Amino acid sequence: MHKEFWLERWKNQQTGFHQNEVNSYLIKHWLKAGKSELNRVFVPLCGKSRDLIWLRDQGYDVVGIEFSQLAVEDFFQEQGLSYELTVKGKLNSYASGNITIYQGDFFDLNNEILGPVSIVYDRASLVALPDDLRAEYCKHLSQLTSTADILLVSMEYDQQKMQGPPFSVTECEIQKHYSTYYQVETLDTVDLLSVSPKFKERGLESINEKVYKISPLVLS
Repeated sequence: MHKEFWLERWKNQQTGFHQNEVNSYLIKHWLKAGKSELNRVFVPLCGKSRDLIWLRDQGYDVVGIEFSQLAVEDFFQEQGLSYELTVKGKLNSYASGNITIYQGDFFDLNNEILGPVSIVYDRASLVALPDDLRAEYCKHLSQLTSTADILLVSMEYDQQKMQGPPFSVTECEIQKHYSTYYQVETLDTVDLLSVSPKFKERGLESINEKVYKISPLVLS
């Protein structure tokens, strides 16, 4: 499930992963993610999520990155926002007020383009990536946002019973990727079978959605 896969999904409007409403975990746990004087949020692999609007309305400057040009342009059209289009390195920058979305490859985003952020919101990025990309993604995200807290939404299920995406990313794997320089705290665990029967239809006997706060360690 690399770039071509997601481009095809957006092109064919196979976007069941897109939520029409603001994510409930974001609303419930956002204040636990911490707030600094910077008040600048980074949303990787953001698609056309309405969460960007919610974050903006809380008073944040919001920066996203998304590979699909169709998804980015849909976002601004659906939200009725005009934008200024410029080029930053290998990325296209779509800016409208307090929201900027970089269109292009996540790995082409660097610290100079992104600038400092105080919080990262990862709702559907890590679970969208296959195993061979997740370690590289976490490493690059840490390099971009090393002093920021991360609010992460992940899933755990038997990967042999259902093919991703979304992929199963266990707490053990999250600890493996982040624990060297971060503290990982579980904020919430929800049994998805009780609220989303579609997963039972796909053969799963259990699936949990989990929310984590990942905070940089204070090194002495």
